[in-house]
Amino acid sequence: MSDQTNCTFILAGLPEFEERIKKEHRTLYERIITKIYLKSLDPKTGKLLIKKRLELAGNANLFTEEDNRRNI
Repeated sequence: MSDQTNCTFILAGLPEFEERIKKEHRTLYERIITKIYLKSLDPKTGKLLIKKRLELAGNANLFTEEDNRRNI
């Protein structure tokens, strides 16, 4: 990479990845202009997200309520 190129890179990883970049590639880390941190979903929100994705995929009835009670 050089300063003459106009490139966009998207890096994704666990928190340890950011620490490693910061420690081992300081100049690269200093050039990162946007950071987005995702939080974990609680079980209820996760269930709703999966249900919506299944509906969009056309298979809303893949899991039964009995399956839901056993796993949550």
